[in-house]
Amino acid sequence: MAAPPDTPNSNQPTTQGPPPPTPIQMTIPMIANWRKDSITPELDAEIERMRQLRLNAIAEHHNIAFSVRRALYELELAEFDLRASEARLAVAEKQSELASKGILTFTDE
Repeated sequence: MAAPPDTPNSNQPTTQGPPPPTPIQMTIPMIANWRKDSITPELDAEIERMRQLRLNAIAEHHNIAFSVRRALYELELAEFDLRASEARLAVAEKQSELASKGILTFTDE
């Protein structure tokens, strides 16, 4: 007679192992904000004002330097365009001169 399906047979290995480990919950302790009372609040205010002025000057300098680089790049592109236009004008003048003489081909003299 065969054993019922829900009872383990000695011929079959058991598939049940140890239970899976429970996940560990980690918490980070809160660090209290600690600020020492200043003995010179006027000096601290002046230092903070100077720090803000310095940060504003750095930001302004960055913006100006960026604008200058952009302007120099645009100037360089305009110079390329100018040289190309001058070269096209020279070729057009030469071709116009040759066309007025009745010569249709371009020869560089």
